Amino acid sequence: MMSGDPISSRTGSSAYLQNILLGILPFIFFAEFLSLLAFVPSAARGHSDFRQLYAAAEMIRAGHGHELYEYSAQKTFQDSFVSREEYVLPFLRPAYEGLCFVPFSFLSYAQAYFSFMAVNLFLLVLVARILRPWTNNLAHLWRWLPLLLLPAFIPVCVALMQGQDSIILLTLLAAAFAMLEQQQDLGAGVLVGLGLFKFQVVIPVVLLFLIWRRWRLLTGFMLSATALSLISLWIVGIPETFAMAHSLLSVGAGLGAAPEQFKVPLRVSMMANLRGIFFGIAGNRLPSSLLQTFTITSSAVLLFTIGLLLRIKRDNTDVFPVAVTASVLVSYYLFVHDLSILLIPIVLMLNSCLSEENTATLGHWVPIAALM
Repeated sequence: MMSGDPISSRTGSSAYLQNILLGILPFIFFAEFLSLLAFVPSAARGHSDFRQLYAAAEMIRAGHGHELYEYSAQKTFQDSFVSREEYVLPFLRPAYEGLCFVPFSFLSYAQAYFSFMAVNLFLLVLVARILRPWTNNLAHLWRWLPLLLLPAFIPVCVALMQGQDSIILLTLLAAAFAMLEQQQDLGAGVLVGLGLFKFQVVIPVVLLFLIWRRWRLLTGFMLSATALSLISLWIVGIPETFAMAHSLLSVGAGLGAAPEQFKVPLRVSMMANLRGIFFGIAGNRLPSSLLQTFTITSSAVLLFTIGLLLRIKRDNTDVFPVAVTASVLVSYYLFVHDLSILLIPIVLMLNSCLSEENTATLGHWVPIAALM
C-alpha cells in the first residue's frame, strides 16, 4: 500500500470528513479520561489483567517456571505478590513472554503497572512513527492527528488500563508491515514470529501468507518461532506446555474438571470474533462441542476463501492489512484489547480515503465508526 500524497486542496466533503475526525476526538478522550480515573486506582492495587503477567514473571524469577501453568501455583503467586482474589487470572501464553516481564518483577506491583503503562505509551509513539509514511493525508489535516488516533481507539485504551500486551503485538505487526513495504519479507516474518505470545492471532496471518506462498516471510517466522519455542520449553518443560494448551482449550469451553480447570469468568460470547458471534447466538441452544466444530470449520473456510481471493495479489503488501483483519475474525481466543491491531487497517484506510476526491462514500465512514 503506497503512501498517498498530501491533499492539495479542500473539497467540501473532505472538509466535512476533517471536521468529523477532529470534532470527535475530544469526546473520545474525555470519555477515556473518566474511565482512567475510575479504573486505574483499582488496577494499581491488583485488579487488572497485568496481574497475570507480573505473577508469571515472579514465578520464573523464583525458579518456579516448571509450575507456570498450574492453577494452585499461579494462585499462590498472584495472592502473594499482587492481591488476594477468589479466582486466578490465568497466564495462558508461551513461557518466553513471562521471561520478558521479569525486569518488572523487581518493582512493586503498582510500580510495575505504571511502568508498563509508560512502555505501552512509548510503543504507541513508535507505531505512529513507523506508520508515518502511510499517514501523510491524515497529518495534512493536523500534524498530531496520526498519533492521537492511536490512543483514541477504544481497544488501545482498554489495553493501557488493563496492562495488557496487545500494544506490543500492534507494534510488531506495524513494523512487519513497514518491512514488507521495503520488500524485506524475511525480517517481517521474524517480527510476526515474535508476536507468538498472541499465537491465536498470529497463526492465521501466517496461514494466509502460506496460501500466498510468501516463502521468505514464512522462513523468517519459522526462525523466530523455533527460537522462542525452545526458550519456552527450557523454562517450563514439555508437560507444562501441554498443560497450557489444555487450559487454553478449557477456558470458556466447558472442558476439564475442577480444580484443574481455571475458574475464571471468561465469557466466550464476549469475544469479538466468529466464535463469540456463534456462541452468543446459539450458546444456550446447541452443545458446546457442536458449536466448537462449527466455529473451527467456518473460520477455516473463511480464511481459505480470503487466501484464494487475494492469491493473485500475493506479491503486493496491500494484503497485510487484510490478513490482520481476517486474523481477528477467525482467532480462537480474543477480547476487546486484542482488537488494538485493527489500528493498522483502520489508519491506512482513513489515509487512503482522504487521498480520494470524493470522501462522502460509505467506505469512508467505516473506520470512523470503528474508532467509536
